Amino acid sequence: MKLDTKQYKLIGSVVAIVFLLVGMLLSELNIIGKDGIEISIDSHSRFELQIKNDMTIKSSVLYNEEGGMVTKKLNLSSRTMKEAIGILGNVMLENDMLGENNEIVLVGVINHEKDIDSEQISNEVSNILNDVFSHAVDNGTYKNKIGVYSSIVDGNDKRLKQISKEFKVSMAKGKIMQQFHRALGGHTMRELSAMPMQEMVMPLVEKNIVIK
Repeated sequence: MKLDTKQYKLIGSVVAIVFLLVGMLLSELNIIGKDGIEISIDSHSRFELQIKNDMTIKSSVLYNEEGGMVTKKLNLSSRTMKEAIGILGNVMLENDMLGENNEIVLVGVINHEKDIDSEQISNEVSNILNDVFSHAVDNGTYKNKIGVYSSIVDGNDKRLKQISKEFKVSMAKGKIMQQFHRALGGHTMRELSAMPMQEMVMPLVEKNIVIK
């Protein structure tokens, strides 16, 4: 049977829709992953940055305090990673985004590619934030010393992806939740997801457990 033009168009449309739906499903199941590297900065609020290969910002967002919803897309595109981190450090201070009685910030480097030096990037981000925070303390604009801890995350870790999605946290915070749960117990993962960063990190530090 010979198909006419309308039938070819109909078949083409159906095929396109099927490919679209399959692509959406694979993305939802984390089978199709992101490329490159992401940086998360967790305190009371949470920033997430996607970094391009030239170390400039591809996209940047701020999540609400519960971590579940993007509240603002930040205009940091095309800035260098170093510039963006410096800006975010100052934004956190100027807008009281650390949260009451919380002087801990967690830097997460989520790596989707093996040939990227995650440790170097983690050190750079942590050093920039430390400089911003120390300057604020030294000149009296912020009263308490802020501790910066870092965690390097395998972006292909399926369990951490599941934790991140289920509890609406960054993968880096999910990794710290795992550490706390395994080492100290006493809290469910849901309770840990709502716990201030300081309350989760400091007990680990006091037990000489390395944040990683």
